[in-house]
Amino acid sequence: TVGSHRRQPRERRPKVFVRLFVAALLLASAGSASAAVRYVDVNSTNATPPYTSWATAATNIQDAVDAAVAGDEIVVTNGIYAAGGRPTRDTLPPSVLTTNRVAVDKPLNLRSVNGPQYTTIDGGQSNRCVYLTNGASLSGFTLTHGRAHYGGGLWCESTNARASNCVVSGNSSTSGTDRGIGDPCCDGYRTEQTAFAG
Repeated sequence: TVGSHRRQPRERRPKVFVRLFVAALLLASAGSASAAVRYVDVNSTNATPPYTSWATAATNIQDAVDAAVAGDEIVVTNGIYAAGGRPTRDTLPPSVLTTNRVAVDKPLNLRSVNGPQYTTIDGGQSNRCVYLTNGASLSGFTLTHGRAHYGGGLWCESTNARASNCVVSGNSSTSGTDRGIGDPCCDGYRTEQTAFAG
């Protein structure tokens, strides 16, 4: 007929909206599904990789870091963690190989459940406590008895690494240039609510 035009059925518009909404949800969940939580309990009796539950928690932090991928979170319960280790090469001269109790060599979040008064990383007077690479974060630990040429307690590869709610104390540096906390962490670039005492 002259002057008539075709209308789109009303029920078709909501279907398109629903499809777009479902597609957006699927994309969002796919991004978040890639990050995993890994667990560490020094008293675990069934440590089984990939350590994705308390029932299969790793007994040392380095094992969980090694099983993790970028973006994962590692959750550590109460205890003194004095086992495990991984060497890294210091970037400042002399470029020495340093053993770290925990070497976080990928961008991930390492945190304790109950804070630094209950969770300690102990370097045993022979290892650096923690090395953090670019984009890695550390929260809620006491770092003590660490020893290294630079940063016996904590070494951050760059200002893109972050330590928060930690106590760094009783560590030593054989270089004599820092208080057991390596640059750039020692300059406070990315340290929040963290107490440094050598």
